[in-house]
Amino acid sequence: MLAGFSFFSAMTYMRRWIHVMVLGYSACMAHPIYRTDSMPRNDSTYLRNLLSRPEFLPFQRILQTPDQHRLQILVTEFQRDGRTLKPILHSYRLREQEYFYPASLVKLPVALLALEKVQKIGIPGINLDTSYRLEPGDCQQEDLGPSTIRRDILAMFAVSENEAFDRLYSFLGQDSIVAGLRMRGYKTGQVTHRLAAKCSMEENRHYNGVDFESPEGETLLRQEPRVTTEHYTNHLEGMDIVHGYDGTERSFLSIPELHRLTTAAVLPELLPSSATFALNDESRTLLLKAMSTMPEDTDLDFDEQDHQGCTSKYLVMGGSRERLPKKFSIFNKVGKALGFLTDSALLIDRESKRTLLVTVTLYVNYARSANDEDHHYKDLGLPFLATLGQQLLRSQNERQDQPLEVEEFFNLYQR
Repeated sequence: MLAGFSFFSAMTYMRRWIHVMVLGYSACMAHPIYRTDSMPRNDSTYLRNLLSRPEFLPFQRILQTPDQHRLQILVTEFQRDGRTLKPILHSYRLREQEYFYPASLVKLPVALLALEKVQKIGIPGINLDTSYRLEPGDCQQEDLGPSTIRRDILAMFAVSENEAFDRLYSFLGQDSIVAGLRMRGYKTGQVTHRLAAKCSMEENRHYNGVDFESPEGETLLRQEPRVTTEHYTNHLEGMDIVHGYDGTERSFLSIPELHRLTTAAVLPELLPSSATFALNDESRTLLLKAMSTMPEDTDLDFDEQDHQGCTSKYLVMGGSRERLPKKFSIFNKVGKALGFLTDSALLIDRESKRTLLVTVTLYVNYARSANDEDHHYKDLGLPFLATLGQQLLRSQNERQDQPLEVEEFFNLYQR
């Protein structure tokens, strides 16, 4: 835990902020902008004007050919409406049926569903800190455990650990993941394969047995190995984006659904209860900690060449190895693979008391190669995303309306 930081207090402050923010709307109803049929269909003037700022002149290669770069942006801003903050959606080139590879962003729905499942087990001794391990399965896996759900949730966000994801993937199964998304109205999202283990799509339908154990080594719960017979497929535009890559059976999350999933994680009161996840205070606190903690502030083992400072903060920070400036808080998940860079984040500027929800994806693989060395992440994609986040927050600071005075929410970190 970070020095001087109380996540119990953070949860209390966040609830107060949400209560004030949605005051005037029914406490049990989502704001209408989050209905599936109300996503904006045309580019917003706000985002068009933002992207025309001189700070974006170095990125004309992207902005003059946004189709080639698969650029999609979805933003929720909060504008003052009397004594409330009214959420308003803005989009740029939103394409729900256009394929992009979400990469590690699939860890977000898996985290939400795994936390919910642990709560529902209802067996004494099984909780976020109970040791669990996988039995050897049908394809080679590097780390079967032991681990804990708490540790793996933190590792999936703070250092984007794929082995942690693979354990939770077997714990849930792709059928339960897809069913959990469908029942909440996420109609296109699917998570269909492991990330660390090199398994065939058929092997990804086979799930390791899972054992939860007491500190004395007693088996508290055994989840038997099993197989999914259902084949989940995508029928989307542009799935041949990389030479030799077939996205038909691969994982997918559309930008609108990813935006709603991030909302479900950080501001669930904006959504109908049917689209949220039944997380208790402990689980919510863990998730918020995982989405915001720097790698070096954990006790995880990780390669400092890959993870340091803001390497998992693309918006505002551009994947920098520097620490996040104290005036910002960012709760997010990123994905990077096959030339796609994606970030879905709650951005908070605590000095100006402005907040934005932003989801963006960008493609910078001109060679259409599966080799990361051929992709323009560092020289183009990440600088663009940093500038986008910075200019979005700057645009909020330029507004004339006064932010709501709920200081506690913007003091989540007391570094």
